[in-house]
Amino acid sequence: MENNFSLQDICDTALACNTKNIYIFAHEKHDGDAKGSSLALVEFFKGKGFNSKYIITTKDTCLLHVFNFEVEVTESVDERFIAVILDTSTSSNTENSIYLQAEKIFRIDHHNNGEIFGDFNIVKEEASSTCEIVASMLDETEITPKMATYLYIGMYTDTGGIKYNLSENVFLQFAKLAKCGADTASLVENMRFSTRNRKRIEGLVALRNKVFDTRGLIGSVIKNECRFDAVSVARAVSTLTCLKGNLYFCACESASTKEVYVEIQSAQSSSIDVSQYAKKYTGGGGHFHKAGFTLKSIDELDKVIEDLKGLL
Repeated sequence: MENNFSLQDICDTALACNTKNIYIFAHEKHDGDAKGSSLALVEFFKGKGFNSKYIITTKDTCLLHVFNFEVEVTESVDERFIAVILDTSTSSNTENSIYLQAEKIFRIDHHNNGEIFGDFNIVKEEASSTCEIVASMLDETEITPKMATYLYIGMYTDTGGIKYNLSENVFLQFAKLAKCGADTASLVENMRFSTRNRKRIEGLVALRNKVFDTRGLIGSVIKNECRFDAVSVARAVSTLTCLKGNLYFCACESASTKEVYVEIQSAQSSSIDVSQYAKKYTGGGGHFHKAGFTLKSIDELDKVIEDLKGLL
């Protein structure tokens, strides 16, 4: 069932459970929205006197270079805690299972047709991002400049640089965060961060683009040529959207595991909901116009391409 709760309710629940630990969790391959909302709530709960941290189990250079935040990798937790899960549509898509040890589980998300799990859920499908929901839950007096910057980055990235998923409330929250001291100048500079490998992936995707269907399916397939992460592939597919099409994809094969990460994006003018298709596969999900998933091998890609043609 869905519940309406406040951030103060989370604090009160922690005290009722006799713990000062409120830990934040997010989905696999956490993006800017997951990072921004997580870091903002860590700051919020710390400001309320709680011991709060962002529980991640893999290193993440984006946290340091884009968010200016160096977070420790957590392998296990022994103490009692309250869990807050952000930007995660299904229980299977959480980055780790540590949250299951929590005394109580609160979840805040904006994805459509997700799964209700945990003890308390807020799901607002009309929101552009989880950062927008968190910003709406906060009073201006509760938002520090650091929190404002984290939330602003998350909203900025989940709207494609303020290009889609826009509503009146999005701009109201952007304005509120700017008023609360969001460092928008540094944001623009930090968002330019890219590794040499990420630039290589973008170049390969742009170079290898091919029209797979004349109705507007454009994609690139990169086989066993470079290291990649979900963020790299998600950025790379956007390089194809300058070409006239209705549906875009890029598929990158891992040289080590042979898994293939696929990112798909539909044109803003189209009515193709790629998130629903992505959910058919491992780790699949995302937004109406942009989503991703993982294949076990490159052999599965032919079927995916035929399916994408069927979406046109």
